[in-house]
Amino acid sequence: MKQFNLQYTLVLLWLCSASATALAEGFDWFQQITEQNGNVTLERMADHDDAIYLAGNSFKDGERRKGVLLKYSKAGTELWRRNLPVSSASTDITDLEVNQHGVYVAGHTGSRVTTNFIRKYNHDGSIGWTYTEARPSEGNLSIALDDEGINFLWKVRDELQIAVSRLDLDGNLLWSQKPEGVSGLTILATHDQIYLVTSAHRTYSIATYVYDTQGNKLFEFPIPDQDAVRDLTYYDGHLYSRGTSRFSKFDLAGNLVWMSPLHQTPTQHNGLAVREDGIYLSGHNFDPSYTHSELGMHLTHYDLDGNLQERWFLPGSDLSPTSVVVAADHIFVGGTRQSESLYEGFLGQFSTDALLPSVQIRSLNDANLDGYQDLALLKHNYGAGKVIATVKSVGAPSSLAHEVTFDTALRPIDFLALPDINGNSASELAVLSRVDSTAEIRDSLTGEKLSQLQFNRNFTPLRLMTMTDQNSNGAPELAVLETHKSTKWVRVEIRDSITAQLLNSVSFNSTYTPKDLVQVQDLDGDNRPELGVLSTNENNLTSKLEIRNLNGTLIKNLWLGENYDSIAALPLPPLTDGSTIEATALAALQAKPDGDRVRMKIAHQITGGVVRTVNFDRQFAPIKAIALNDINANGTLELALLGRNSMASTNKVEIRDSLNGTLVKNIWPRKDLIPEDMIAIPDINGNLSAEIGILLRSSYDVDTHKYSVLIRDAATGDNIDQVEFVFRGF
Repeated sequence: MKQFNLQYTLVLLWLCSASATALAEGFDWFQQITEQNGNVTLERMADHDDAIYLAGNSFKDGERRKGVLLKYSKAGTELWRRNLPVSSASTDITDLEVNQHGVYVAGHTGSRVTTNFIRKYNHDGSIGWTYTEARPSEGNLSIALDDEGINFLWKVRDELQIAVSRLDLDGNLLWSQKPEGVSGLTILATHDQIYLVTSAHRTYSIATYVYDTQGNKLFEFPIPDQDAVRDLTYYDGHLYSRGTSRFSKFDLAGNLVWMSPLHQTPTQHNGLAVREDGIYLSGHNFDPSYTHSELGMHLTHYDLDGNLQERWFLPGSDLSPTSVVVAADHIFVGGTRQSESLYEGFLGQFSTDALLPSVQIRSLNDANLDGYQDLALLKHNYGAGKVIATVKSVGAPSSLAHEVTFDTALRPIDFLALPDINGNSASELAVLSRVDSTAEIRDSLTGEKLSQLQFNRNFTPLRLMTMTDQNSNGAPELAVLETHKSTKWVRVEIRDSITAQLLNSVSFNSTYTPKDLVQVQDLDGDNRPELGVLSTNENNLTSKLEIRNLNGTLIKNLWLGENYDSIAALPLPPLTDGSTIEATALAALQAKPDGDRVRMKIAHQITGGVVRTVNFDRQFAPIKAIALNDINANGTLELALLGRNSMASTNKVEIRDSLNGTLVKNIWPRKDLIPEDMIAIPDINGNLSAEIGILLRSSYDVDTHKYSVLIRDAATGDNIDQVEFVFRGF
């Protein structure tokens, strides 16, 4: 693929299709890219420094096509636009690359006898130079940059006409090769080698030719059993290729590391991006009869071993993405939207906190008082525009088994089980929407809508938390941790869960990135709880729990160390620190950015000091941490961490003592399942130990999502039950 794809990632987006207004709702900002009385299709997108670059084509009925190149600021402002009528004939842009030397677009003019071109623009929009060459028939031009030159592939679709060439940084041709008997598929450049993927005549076997920067062919290697190669990219000493039905990983000598099938729900895949956290692919389902699913966009995440991690479906059949760029803490998506006969380009931006959980599990205790524990699993039905919680009982298949449907259809970011509000003894369910900043509360038994709280729409919600009743009306309060969409102002907004009345708004240090929200015991003597925001300074990776009272007064900063990124905070009951001081403690789950260490820092909220550090197995990437009641009878809680080792395709729940950090128990869920979430469940089998509910994704079928909640005894690891959830039509 292209150099800019090395830093891309695909994350969960929400793209509505009803109107431009609806489309923009899922973004911090959204721009439609049009030409007066004409159509625009966007072909490529790239980022460099503080800007986003897009290239495509514009056309009108009866008029020649012309290329269009745009530069946007990362705040959504168009900085400049350049039209490319390279000659009097129609002009088509086919590729775009950007680096520190400039902005390079490639394409062709004419039809029967074509002129290929590569044009360099400077970052201010001025033209640097234009390279042209005549070819006997129309073909596509692809470019790949390295630090010292521009490499390009000319190809005619399905024909044996191909040339691979190299220019210097001033646009002068250095050399050109014409491989015989093959057609060209794609080209990639690393710092000292050029990779040309070819398809042989008649046999259609796929091979990669490797050249040095002087044009000497070094060697070639086959890509076995690949139906075609659409993309090729480089990451961390390996090559990754994508075909139409499978994708592969190679070392730089051409040895196959693995080959894996693609998840085939999308009718069409377009794009490949590789990062340290995995492989990301985008696709678009144009034909629902082919896949028996909704029209729309698909984003798929695999680990670096090719194992499927997650698939997200995004409605909006008229949106076709070309690229997604991740830069700092923002994501940019661009592509083409077709509405009847009109084509428009689009570019949108949103924050990286839009990576939302696809499913979440919560314990309802015994909701209907029949002696069985009950669970609620939240799933997004994007195709139907709904959010659905399925309620089921543990060990009682004939008991609860029903759905609670929420009106909130705009990307739920958090999900809570609340204490009973309407007096029927059952827990309530609350869903927080990221887009419209609403929290919707429904009864877990009847599905009755009890209230809907509107939080400030100018802020992006991150976390939802239950607080003890502050206004003495018998109902808990809901607190939302949120950041301002423009200024990144961090605050907590507290509202009554029944009346939606605003009770408090508390601001926090905005130079730290908020990670989690906890309620802290009363520290200033006003008989009200305090608020604690777990946050990390992204520059020096210093973490803290910032504690403020409900009036906004800073009580203290509880410092939690450096060089780690904080993930989540767990409130713990009182722990003794050896000096007769007891206070509610806090455990902060942290991990090093490179994955080399995973730990929990335990600190007292009164003294403000870190009591101890509990280290966990660094081979397992953390997914969810919970606190469990005392298992080993030393008077303190245990800490349980669900993790996955992607290299070994192994899952583990690691339980350690919060007092001394010793290993209490390892629980090993099935390695072929993908863990999503974990909860603590009150004792079921009568041994006075809590149970652990582990949510695992068992498979994705075309029109069925299957999930299993594995119930294990925390003390013995024994299987208690397995509760199955099936969602159809998602």
